[in-house]
Amino acid sequence: MKKQTAAATWTLCAALVLGSACAARSNDTPQTQSRSRDLITEAELSETNAVDAYTAVQQLRPTWLRARGNASFTNPGSNLPTIYVDDMRMGELATLHAIPIAEIAEIRYISGPDATTRWGTGVLGGVIEVIRKR
Repeated sequence: MKKQTAAATWTLCAALVLGSACAARSNDTPQTQSRSRDLITEAELSETNAVDAYTAVQQLRPTWLRARGNASFTNPGSNLPTIYVDDMRMGELATLHAIPIAEIAEIRYISGPDATTRWGTGVLGGVIEVIRKR
């Protein structure tokens, strides 16, 4: 009986020590905000040397600028993201060159299925949505 009690006590002590060490370690390291793969924040934009939205996306989330498979045999460009600015359709990727960084609050990538649900057909390659500062 004493062996079981001693083993239980030892296990409990080990768990407490390990838990305390983990808690202390998490308080020692600075908290870093995880970077979203579908969002570029104003804070991230301020850390770049980009002057326009295209350059910022190219530096921070270059995969957003790539085609997403074959969306259509008749329109091979339809698998590229469409650009929306403040919920208005603006056109193709080149549109991002005309949007200065100073005017941007955030940039989001919205997948093809989600974009189709929100804006209808014609956005199979997804949407890069730019939200301007108000």
